[in-house]
Amino acid sequence: MIALLMMAGVALFLLIRGIWLHEKFMELPTLMAMLYISFLVPQALVVERDYGPLLNTWFAWTYMTACLIAILIGFEVAKAHAGRNPSSSAAMNERHYESRLMFGAVCLAVLGGLASARVGAIASSNNLGTEWTGVVTFWYLFMQALFFAFALCCLRYVKTRRFLYVLIGALVAAAIAAAVLQNVKRNMIAEIGIIVAGAMFFVLNVKPPRIVIIVGALLGTVLLHQVGSVRSYVDDGRGNALQAFVEGVPFEKFEYFEMERAPEVAQGVVDIQATNESGELIGLMPYWNRLVHQYVPAFLVGRDLKNALMVNQTVDMFEEFERAKLNSRGATRTGFADSYQAFSIFGVVVFLLLGGAMGWLYAHAINGKFWAQFYYLVLLNDSLIAVTESTARFIAGLPFLLFVTYFIVAPSAPTQNIMGRVRVWARRLGRAFWRRSKVAGAAHRWSRPVR
Repeated sequence: MIALLMMAGVALFLLIRGIWLHEKFMELPTLMAMLYISFLVPQALVVERDYGPLLNTWFAWTYMTACLIAILIGFEVAKAHAGRNPSSSAAMNERHYESRLMFGAVCLAVLGGLASARVGAIASSNNLGTEWTGVVTFWYLFMQALFFAFALCCLRYVKTRRFLYVLIGALVAAAIAAAVLQNVKRNMIAEIGIIVAGAMFFVLNVKPPRIVIIVGALLGTVLLHQVGSVRSYVDDGRGNALQAFVEGVPFEKFEYFEMERAPEVAQGVVDIQATNESGELIGLMPYWNRLVHQYVPAFLVGRDLKNALMVNQTVDMFEEFERAKLNSRGATRTGFADSYQAFSIFGVVVFLLLGGAMGWLYAHAINGKFWAQFYYLVLLNDSLIAVTESTARFIAGLPFLLFVTYFIVAPSAPTQNIMGRVRVWARRLGRAFWRRSKVAGAAHRWSRPVR
């Protein structure tokens, strides 16, 4: 219990610090501390109450506390270093850059809208069999483009006040709302709030009153715990998610200190203890398997090939812990589980690097760099999911994000866009080939015997 109180105390200190100092309310350590208080601590209380004598919970709480401190250290160190060494963007044509951003927003909106429509069509189909998971995973991956487009539109509208961004953003928001009403996802709702608040904060330097932050934290706590009741309301045909909130469904039975179950945190504790007692580490397997799961569509290449590419990461000790009825099939296992299974106590370094990357982006975002503002906002929600679900999910999402946004968002001089870069490298290769051929020709002439 002492270790649990220590975890709660560290998280509460960081949360109060972020609320009291307005400029820190959008920093990752503050939002991570809020997540600890609203999500991890109540579940940890359940685990301590029901399974404390059976599991070495003190070790798990200590590890989770160390991960939060690592995020704080990485964030602050990287923020301070980036603040002392600000990046300098290449000289570029602002009109060209703005046109590229507008075109990119349209492309991202179309891509995400198409994916959202496909997910809706698949959800109403019942004849996909084993291809269901592969198809949905494939299209859900491309649905993320909706949030990329929404972040781009919010940031650019607040900066430029151009109506086209309002139009694109409204269409994207409608598509996201349709997806949320159909399948209530707390991460989608949270990401919309983060993007809107972040755009106002970074561009206009708007800091909400402390009471608004506190109320938002309380509502977020309710949403984290009661989204299942809203989803059941929708699945039972009683109405949509909006009607559920209007009728007060999330508030009908909210029990912070007397939760009945704690599947995510319980699974994390089980995995950590299983790793300790078995002495087995699975290394990079969860990260590789997540990449295969996300980027290898089974409905195109076949389930057998996809399964063959994945590595078995089962720890034998899980069978022993099934007697405690903690192994809930399908429950997320938190990011503490996969990081500890991969690297033992050195899994803390994963969270140190996460905090460092976000701190570096935050420092440049505060300095007005649009690319940093964009990437910080679209990655902030995924950083929180790295704790509630898995660090592998965060890492697996980076290739797709960079692939579809880099040449849209990254600042560059007019000659350094994608086609300009191709032309520059072609000229360099041509010159190198020409010099090489001249040298080779001269060497051949000098090597001929003199008659």
